[in-house]
Amino acid sequence: MPFLIGGRLIQNPTTIQNVVQVWDPNTGPGQRYAKQKLVPFAEFIPLRAISAAVTPFVADTRDMIPGDEPGALAVDNTTVGVAICYEVAYDQVVGGAVRAGATMLAIPTNNAWYGPGEMSYQQLAMSQVAAVEYGRAVAVSATSGVSALVQPDGTVTRQSELYTAATLVAKLPLRTTATLATRLGAWPEWVASVTGLAALALAIGARLRNRSTTPRRAPARTTDDTPEEDL
Repeated sequence: MPFLIGGRLIQNPTTIQNVVQVWDPNTGPGQRYAKQKLVPFAEFIPLRAISAAVTPFVADTRDMIPGDEPGALAVDNTTVGVAICYEVAYDQVVGGAVRAGATMLAIPTNNAWYGPGEMSYQQLAMSQVAAVEYGRAVAVSATSGVSALVQPDGTVTRQSELYTAATLVAKLPLRTTATLATRLGAWPEWVASVTGLAALALAIGARLRNRSTTPRRAPARTTDDTPEEDL
């Protein structure tokens, strides 16, 4: 049975990608997805010249190259939508996979850097939101936890603990229906953003107009301004 494996793909010294690869025990490698939303200071170094002056570790890192194709991978007669790590927070990535035909979602991740805090649980909550938003079951596979299986209604039916070896097995439904979020895509976000910016511009304009039309008060007279009386 084919499965998904994650890794770093080094095609040449300047082309390195964070990928998920379909692997079939009989035929070998199949389709792969390259992460689109790379993490700054982890998968690429912004302002490298300035960063190098702050830390010597920059010299030992090479920037990864983002992918540009949706993560819709053919696995065992179905299509699995892949979003790597915190890409689950990006509607462009998850929605793109669903619109490309994904009938379920897979979120492979390595959260070891975040330690025993709440970040892994936050990511699981994001996966639950994605399940409801796109009407797809989600399999969260975390090397250090929390791994989980999420139903399309956001219900978690299986879950591991942090830093605990576990195998989660369950049947997940495959869906092909398109939710409203799938059909609309990023339009609600753009409309909300433009509306918010317009409201901010109007508020600033109204404040400036009020300042320009408010009459100035005459300065108060002091004792030095009082005329002296003739003696």
